[in-house]
Amino acid sequence: MSSPFHTHHADAGISKLSSATPEAELHTFGPDDQTQTQTQGRTRNYSISEAFSTHNNNSSFDIGGRSYVSMSYRPSLLANMNFPQVNSGAEVHEETADLANIGVLDGSDEDNLEDKPPQPVDIDPPAFSDPTSDESTTPLLGNLPSRYYGHLPSIDESEIGLGSPGDDYHRFTQNPTSNQSQPPTLEKQPQPSKLHHYLLQPFHFIPGVFLGTLLNILDGLSYGMIMFPIGDAIFAQLAPAGLSMFYMSCIVSQLVYSLGGSAFRAGIGSEMIEVTPFFHTMAGAIAKELADSSDDAIIATTIVSYAASSIVTGLVFFLLGKLRLGILVGFFPRHILVGCIGGVGYFLVATGVEVSSRLEGGLSYNFETFKYLFYDHITFLEWTVPLALAAVLVVLQHRFHNSLLVPLYFIFVFIAFHLTVAVVPQWSLNTARDAGWVFPLVEDNEPWYGFYSLYKFGLVDWVCILRQLPTMLALTFFGILHVPINVPALAVSVGIDDIDVDRELVAHGYSNAISGLVGSIQNYLVYTNSVLFIRAGADDRLAGVMLAIATAAVMMVGPVVIGYIPVCVVGALIYLLGYELLKEALYDTWGRLRKVEYTTIVIIVVTMGAVDFVAGIGVGILLACLSFVVEAGRTPVVEGIYTGSVARSTVMRHPKQQEFIKHVGDQIYIIKLQGSLFFGSIGGVEKVIKNLFEEEKFSVNPITYLIIDMKGVISLDFSAAEGFRRILNLANTFKTQLIISSVSETDDITQGLRDAGLFDNGTNAPIELFSSLNYALEWCENSFLKTYKKLKKTEVSTHSQSKSVPASTSNRQSQFQSPSSFGARLFGRAGELGTTPRSSQVLQAASRTVYDEHKTQSKFESTKNSLFQKQPLSLMMITFQGLSNKDAEFWAKVAPYFIKEKIPENYEFYNTKNDEPAFFIVESGLIRAVIKFESEGRELHSSILPLVAFGDLDDASEYRQITYTTVSDSLVWKLSKAKLQEMLEKNGSVGQELYHELLEVEAKLIRGRFDTMTANLIIAG
Repeated sequence: MSSPFHTHHADAGISKLSSATPEAELHTFGPDDQTQTQTQGRTRNYSISEAFSTHNNNSSFDIGGRSYVSMSYRPSLLANMNFPQVNSGAEVHEETADLANIGVLDGSDEDNLEDKPPQPVDIDPPAFSDPTSDESTTPLLGNLPSRYYGHLPSIDESEIGLGSPGDDYHRFTQNPTSNQSQPPTLEKQPQPSKLHHYLLQPFHFIPGVFLGTLLNILDGLSYGMIMFPIGDAIFAQLAPAGLSMFYMSCIVSQLVYSLGGSAFRAGIGSEMIEVTPFFHTMAGAIAKELADSSDDAIIATTIVSYAASSIVTGLVFFLLGKLRLGILVGFFPRHILVGCIGGVGYFLVATGVEVSSRLEGGLSYNFETFKYLFYDHITFLEWTVPLALAAVLVVLQHRFHNSLLVPLYFIFVFIAFHLTVAVVPQWSLNTARDAGWVFPLVEDNEPWYGFYSLYKFGLVDWVCILRQLPTMLALTFFGILHVPINVPALAVSVGIDDIDVDRELVAHGYSNAISGLVGSIQNYLVYTNSVLFIRAGADDRLAGVMLAIATAAVMMVGPVVIGYIPVCVVGALIYLLGYELLKEALYDTWGRLRKVEYTTIVIIVVTMGAVDFVAGIGVGILLACLSFVVEAGRTPVVEGIYTGSVARSTVMRHPKQQEFIKHVGDQIYIIKLQGSLFFGSIGGVEKVIKNLFEEEKFSVNPITYLIIDMKGVISLDFSAAEGFRRILNLANTFKTQLIISSVSETDDITQGLRDAGLFDNGTNAPIELFSSLNYALEWCENSFLKTYKKLKKTEVSTHSQSKSVPASTSNRQSQFQSPSSFGARLFGRAGELGTTPRSSQVLQAASRTVYDEHKTQSKFESTKNSLFQKQPLSLMMITFQGLSNKDAEFWAKVAPYFIKEKIPENYEFYNTKNDEPAFFIVESGLIRAVIKFESEGRELHSSILPLVAFGDLDDASEYRQITYTTVSDSLVWKLSKAKLQEMLEKNGSVGQELYHELLEVEAKLIRGRFDTMTANLIIAG
C-alpha cells in the first residue's frame, strides 16, 4: 500500500550542524564559605557560644522552623536595590573595542603606542634541582625544575582560590628570604593517636551533645506529645506513649545516619512534624469507623497504622534512592510545597488551642466551641497565656538573633511557673493539674517502653488499616519532599561540596523502615538542628552516637517528667512552630511570587484547615498539574516566523535564479516550533497560523508553501496532532502546500501525526515531509523554478510563432521597454493564470527574469562570432550574468587559460587546506561543498549547480577548510594558480585588469554565499 505522504532525505554523507554548547559557569567557594576557624595553624571546633554567635544573621533561622523556615530568607527592601545590572550588547561591544589592542600592540596602555627599540629578553638557563638531594615527599614537585617555581612572586593562595584558612590539608610554606631555587618544604600536621580519639575526643563533643539533647527534648515536647489527638478522650492518656515513640524514632535515625548511612557524619534525625496532621486524620478516621469497638482495639489499630506508614515511607525512600530517582522530587513546584507547609502551620495553631484548653473532639467552627473558648475565663486564660508567651518570644526573636534564645526562654518560663506555684498561697502542683495548667502525672509503674503494650495485634482491624492507605501515601508523598530540599541546603551550610542525594534517600529508607519495625514513626534529617549540632563542635560520627545514647537516657526518664511540665510551655512551643510555618507560607512569599502562585498557596492552606490534610494534598497535586499546564501553555512554542526571501537553502545557484527566488520568496513561510506541543500549547500555534491566513494579510502576502519546522520540538501529544489536522484543513482551503521539516519516518512526532490521521488527506495535495529545513527550502525553491520553466516554454512557443516575421535588432531591442510590457506580450496566455495575488507575484518575477535574460541575449547577438561559440567563453558569459558587466571580447582573453576537467562521481577534487588555489565554473553535474569546523564532526553542507562559479584566486589554506566533492559525474572548467600566473605574465596590464575583474566576481560570489549561509545557520539552527 502506497504511503499518502512523501519523505525526503539527504544522502548518507550529509549531516547537520549541531549548535555549540555554552561553557558552564564555575563557582569557587572562598574563605567565607568555611565552617571552621584557624588558630595558630591548627584547626579547632566552635564552642557552643561561638556556634550561635558566628551563625548567619538570618532572623528566620531558629529551632522552631526546622525544615523550611531557615531556607526562606526574606531580604530587606534595601538589599533588593543592589541587584546586579543587566548589561546590554552595546556595552559589551564597547568593552570589547576598548580591549582590541590587547595582545596586538606592545605594552598594556593606550599611552604606550610610540615606537620603541626592541628590548633583549633575558632567558635564564634551565636550572634543574638534584632529585637525589630533594627530600620533598611530594613526587610531582620533587623532580620539577626549579625555574617552574623558583622565580615566582609571593602570591597569597586565597587570592587565586587555591586554599583557605580552613583547609585541613598540608600546605606549602616558603621563606621569602631563602634562596629562590630552594624547593618548598612541607609542614606536617600532628595526627592524634587512636587512644586520643576514643578516650579524649568524646569530651570535646559534650557541649554539642548537650545542645543536641536539649533540641530533642524541646522537639519532643512540641511534636511527640501531640502525636496522638490527646484532645479526644480515647487518646487523652497517650501523650507519654507519643513522647517515647518520638524518642525511639530519633534514636533509630541518629544511629543510621551516624554509623555510616549518611554522608553527614553528625546529622540529627528527628520526627517529621509535618506528618502529625496525617496521624490525627488516621486516628480520627479509625476511631469513627471502629466506634462500636473497644478503646483498646481503636488504639491498637491506630498505633499499627502509624508504624505501617513509617515502613511504607521507608520503602519509597529506599526505592527512590536505589533507582537514583531523587531528582524527580525536584520537579514538584515549590509553591505547592510551601502551601502544604502553611497548612501544617495552621494545623499546629489549632492543635495549640486544643492542647492548651483541653478541648475534646478537636477544634470545630461552631458556636459551642466559641462559648467554650471565650465564656469561661479559666479556659480563656489557658489557651491565651501560651499564645501570649509565643508572641513575646517572637518579638524577642526580632530583636535578638541568637538561636540560644528559644531554649533559654522556655527554661525561664518553666522555672517561673514553678516559682509562681510555690509562692502563691493555696496553690500547688496538684491544684494546677486539676485546673489544667500542668500535664497529669504518669503512673509510677509505667516504663518508657509502655507503648509496646498498645500493640495488641489480635485486636487490630487490618481492613481498616488498608482503608487508611490513601492517607499513608499522602503522608509518604509529603515526607519525601524533605530530603531533596534539606540535604543540599545542609551540604552548603557545613561545607560539603559533593553530596549524593540518592545516598541520603537510601539512608532515610533504612531509618524509616527500621523505625516502623520497632514500633515507631517517620523521621528525617533535620536541617536546623544539624547545623547547630555540627557548629557546636560535634562534627564526628562518634558525636552522633553519643547524642543517640543521651536521647535514650532522656527517653527512659521521660514519662515521669511529663507530670511536671506546664501546659503553657508545650502550648507556646506549638504556637511558635505554627506561627513560623504560617509566616513562611503566607508572609515571606508576599510580593515574591506571582499572584497565581500566591493564590494557590492560600487555597491549599484553607483546604487543609477547612477539610483535611489528604484533601489539601490532593488539591496541591491538582494545582501542581494545573500550574504546569498553565506555565507550559504560556511558554511560547513558536520560536520564529520567517519568509523565503530571508530563509534560503544552502544551494549555490546562478545569480539570476537567486534573484527570481528572492522575488517569490515571500510566498514561503517558515514557522519554527520548540518545546512540548500538547493540548495547552497547540492553540497558540493555530492562532499564529490563522493570523497569517487572514483575508487582508493573505491578499498582500499570499502563501504558497507553509513549512512547519519541528527541530526544536521535544514531544507531541494526540491533542496537538489533532491541531495539525485543523492546520492542514486551513492550508487546503487557501490552496497552500503544508510541509513539515526536521522529522524522520520513525520518530515519535511522525508516528503521532500518522496515528492522528494527518496523512489521510484524500484528494488534496499530500503533506511533504523533510528531514531538515534546508531540504524543505530547497524543494520549495525548485518548485518555483519549475513554474518559471513552464512560463519559459510558453515564451518559446510564442517566440517561434513570431519568428516567421524577422525583425531587425533595433526593432527587437525596442520591444523590451519594461518587464511589465514584455511580460504582458510574452505571457499573454500564461498571464491568464495570474488572476490571484499569488500567481501574479510569480508571473511578475518570471517576467522580470526573462526580460533581463532577453536583454543579455540581445546584447550578445550583436557580437556573436566564431570565438563566442567556443567554450568556455559562452559558459563564462552565462555564469557571470549579474556578476560582471564586461563583454565577450574582454573575457575572451582569459578563456583559453581555463582547463576542461571531467570528474567522476564521489571524488574530492579540491580541498582549500591541501590544494593550490583554483577557480572553477561548473558546466554540468552536481557538486557538494563541505565547510569544515574546528570541532570534530561539525560540518556545513552546500550544493553547487551548473552555471555557477566557485573557488579561490589566492591562497585560502589559512582560513576555514572547505572540500568540494562531486555528487554525480561533473564537467568543470578550472583556472589553476599556474595558469593564472601565466595569464598575468603574458597580458601585462590587460592581465591585471582581468585579474581585478575576476576578484570582483569572486567577492560577489563570497558575499552571496555568506548571506545564504548565515541566514540558514541562524534560522535552521
